[in-house]
Amino acid sequence: MTGDSKLTSLSDTSGISGTSITNIYGNGHTVTYDKSLAANSALGGKTYTLNGGGKLTPA
Repeated sequence: MTGDSKLTSLSDTSGISGTSITNIYGNGHTVTYDKSLAANSALGGKTYTLNGGGKLTPA
């Protein structure tokens, strides 16, 4: 990531390990997602730390 972002859906959940996501490189930035979308149900409305710093969090 090169800045804070918002994603529509996360379809590749294989990188989720506990409360970390290893296949998204955050570089210290925040990524938000819409927890009400069925496509994001695997995220469970939780906040995750990203590889390289940063976080994925519900909007």
